[in-house]
Amino acid sequence: MDLVELRKISKLVPELKRHLEIIQTGETSFPSLRHPLVFSVPYLPQPEFDEHLNKMYKHKKKESEKAFQHRDYEKYVWLHERPNRVHAFISTTHYLPDQDYWTILGEIFIDTENLWQNFDLWCWLLSSERKEACKIMTQEERDIFSGFPEKITVYRGLNSEKQSSDGLSFTINPEKAKWFSNRFRGTGKVYWGVINRKDILAYFNRRGEEEVVILPGKINFVT
Repeated sequence: MDLVELRKISKLVPELKRHLEIIQTGETSFPSLRHPLVFSVPYLPQPEFDEHLNKMYKHKKKESEKAFQHRDYEKYVWLHERPNRVHAFISTTHYLPDQDYWTILGEIFIDTENLWQNFDLWCWLLSSERKEACKIMTQEERDIFSGFPEKITVYRGLNSEKQSSDGLSFTINPEKAKWFSNRFRGTGKVYWGVINRKDILAYFNRRGEEEVVILPGKINFVT
């Protein structure tokens, strides 16, 4: 089924139908719906399923508009699907005080699975000169970070040769890096390097990953 035929038989509302696409993975392909507010991967063009997705879209659209109007910008951001939250966040930054900017940005960062998809955007947001940058971390994380030595070894586990060692997300736990390098095919690599504490933007441990955030170009890695 091609995209033209898919849109003809779909009973989705026009706002969702515009976001239908055919995803190709190797020799197989499947339809998907990737709207900022509603995801369905894969997407099944069935009347009952379309009705469910339409209701979901109408509800989330109404709630997101209400949240924005009531200046509940955090709720507005989280009503969006995970890959679109950073873009929703950008539409709120003009209205956010510095502390809220960093707090919400940290929460989105931790929840994001594929930072590489918006890599330059993340670098720009994290490089902001807004005050209260430490509020990207919780108080507990700030307390731990303050105890870091002046120089610290960090690790990055990569499970694909296509991934770059020069990313944003690292860990101070070598076993966690090893886990990331092996979580899919078991053929990855662990890179490590030493960095000055002042060059670390944040420390996160809300997911138990002992993660540190570092902008590109700060580390010379060793494999």
